[in-house]
Amino acid sequence: MFFVWLPDRANDLAALLGVGRGADLIFYCWILTSLIVVLNLHLLIRANLQLTTELARQLALSHPLKPPEQACSLSVATLAVRSTVVDDKKAPPPGTAPD
Repeated sequence: MFFVWLPDRANDLAALLGVGRGADLIFYCWILTSLIVVLNLHLLIRANLQLTTELARQLALSHPLKPPEQACSLSVATLAVRSTVVDDKKAPPPGTAPD
């Protein structure tokens, strides 16, 4: 607000810093401030995401749930047993009648 009320001071400071006009100096300061704010928000969001992940992990490990009994009718172990049984019986090729 100071430079809005006294634009000559902005011009003087801009000349001292090597910037052409006071308006350009204000614009550069605004861009720098915006980048700092965005970086700060990014770091806060990242920290919150990490905290949420750790809390969810702790909750999942402290209260494990049993999987439903019939959620998946064919498990890997069931498929392995079935393939062994088929190999032992010497199943006929597809399209032929069994003995």
